[in-house]
Amino acid sequence: MLCSKSSVTGKILDIEDPEIVNGLQTSREIFEVFSKSTPRTDERTVLVRVLMPSSETSRDRIIKATNSQTSIPSASLRATDKIHRDIEEFLSPKGLYYDRRKNQYKNLGKPVKKIVGILYMAQSVMACALQEPANARARPSAQMKKDDSYGRIFDPSYSLPLFWNCLTIVRSCEDFLKASRNEHSNNLRFYVAMLATLRLCGIPHPRAHEIATLDLRNLTTPFIEQVAKDVHKEYVKLGGTDQVAKGGDLQDKLLRRHVKDAQKLLRSKSKQA
Repeated sequence: MLCSKSSVTGKILDIEDPEIVNGLQTSREIFEVFSKSTPRTDERTVLVRVLMPSSETSRDRIIKATNSQTSIPSASLRATDKIHRDIEEFLSPKGLYYDRRKNQYKNLGKPVKKIVGILYMAQSVMACALQEPANARARPSAQMKKDDSYGRIFDPSYSLPLFWNCLTIVRSCEDFLKASRNEHSNNLRFYVAMLATLRLCGIPHPRAHEIATLDLRNLTTPFIEQVAKDVHKEYVKLGGTDQVAKGGDLQDKLLRRHVKDAQKLLRSKSKQA
């Protein structure tokens, strides 16, 4: 068990902000037993190791080391990586709470609208920076479990503004689709975000640093509306189903169209110059 503060008075240990990192099943079983009116004279005891980490880094190392002996998937331990602590600190001044530990901020009473989960951030990066909205829609958890794909999503070489820009673009596109009552918003949101990112960059194949330095003042409602119309049109042509959103055809078609349009625009600007 981890805690922020503890003190001993006789045989009583006072603990502040307790967090069980190993033995959760045991604690639940104990709760179940005593919730069924079991006599409080039960003399059995349970050994509990209580640790008070001196820093967030120490805390995360304890969590990873403690759980490494169990069959917990590696994806469940990603939150202890340094990049996630950095993202959490970067988003905090912007009024957002990066939920590295599930329900951490919900339990603190923070507004749900202001809480950003790791998986949602991963989907935002997949859609905008990697141009893989199909994976963002259909296979985000699977991508997080693979070391190679996880490394592409949360690459330590990315500047932190990249994560902010990707997140902002996806949330803006989501808000527009919901406000317009688009019944396919869940299928379209990551595709609209991808195409919006590409058009904001204005080049065929934007790289991470170019997305990180985007001026999002151009991410206006009329701009998103036009992007959404173009995406919806291609989506309907392919059948307009969940299978279309989870497959690769719509993604490939939008990418090819963007490259063609961007190259045409660049040639036009070159001639004018």
